[in-house]
Amino acid sequence: MIRWPIAADHFYISKLLEEEVKVCVELARGNKNGIRHEDVVRVIDLVMDDESKKGVEMRCKACQVKEMVKNAIRDEQGFKGSSAKGLEEFLATALLRKKVKMDRHHN
Repeated sequence: MIRWPIAADHFYISKLLEEEVKVCVELARGNKNGIRHEDVVRVIDLVMDDESKKGVEMRCKACQVKEMVKNAIRDEQGFKGSSAKGLEEFLATALLRKKVKMDRHHN
């Protein structure tokens, strides 16, 4: 992944993806940086070149992360991923709170 964080939480997310998850390389930072053609070519080559150890590792790690995300959102017979479970629990809690609030209001 090639990123160009411009504002707000972009910088933190880019740093996380590059340093912790290891699936990202930054092209530039902020909207005041002049991007040259050579910069774009350099990062594309880094990510896509099979001779680049970092690029190969990033693409491999990206495939692993993709599988983790697919498993987290999976919702099939007999299996719910962590994100699917979390969303289901959140909605159940919200509905329960709404019901309790309405019951209090009617009593």
